[in-house]
Amino acid sequence: MHKRRNHANNRGISSLWNHWAISFGAINFIVFLSPIVSKVWLPAVVLILELLFVGLLKNKDEKAPVCNLLPFLTTRILFFTAVIMVGINIYYMEFIDPQEYVIGLSNRKIPYISVLVIAPVTFVFSLWIYLRRSRLAFCFQCHIRYGLPAERGFLGRIFSHESIYQIRLLIMLSGAMTLFGWLYYWLFYHNVNLNTPDRFFFVWIPVILYVLSLIYLRLRYMGIYAFYRKNVVGEDNYRGYSTLIRYILL
Repeated sequence: MHKRRNHANNRGISSLWNHWAISFGAINFIVFLSPIVSKVWLPAVVLILELLFVGLLKNKDEKAPVCNLLPFLTTRILFFTAVIMVGINIYYMEFIDPQEYVIGLSNRKIPYISVLVIAPVTFVFSLWIYLRRSRLAFCFQCHIRYGLPAERGFLGRIFSHESIYQIRLLIMLSGAMTLFGWLYYWLFYHNVNLNTPDRFFFVWIPVILYVLSLIYLRLRYMGIYAFYRKNVVGEDNYRGYSTLIRYILL
């Protein structure tokens, strides 16, 4: 019984890092692909990723104690990013003044600078999730299915705290990506080509932030699991060799 519960808790704690890796990784994957994939096809790639996350949520194991708030948030981020990209493509194909290409205000040969779109969308939706928190219908359904955090023990409290912690971290990182990207775009970017400084600010800074976040959260969840093994599992194992009797004096 203890072994099965410990395995489930270990899997639950590991799922927090896994969901961060694939969710924030999908956002940075779009940023990384933007200099490679054409403007026409990049929204399609974003939609394919969004459908993969929808499938992940639909095929989740109902018996597995995991928190799917971050993948749920990622579906919204990817969907609205794709919608905005399609709108920009339609504008450039149908409504833009051809004179802008002549005078250099627009350039058909420049690939999509997707961080300027997906970073603000991530910031806005992460902030929206953070402000609503447990009032979300998604979280309400989870509470109905699995119970409130206090009813789910140690792992329930971890999910309740760490899911909001990850959202706060995503707000800070996406805010930094938005700030750095748009400041560089307005102050230093020239609509001629993507040079090395352009790629560093628009592509490599988000990728570096992603890698650093992976390392930080890996260390964080290793520490949480070590705490669990020492203070929760250890206490249960100790009690397994003896009988604990409590008296209430009235």
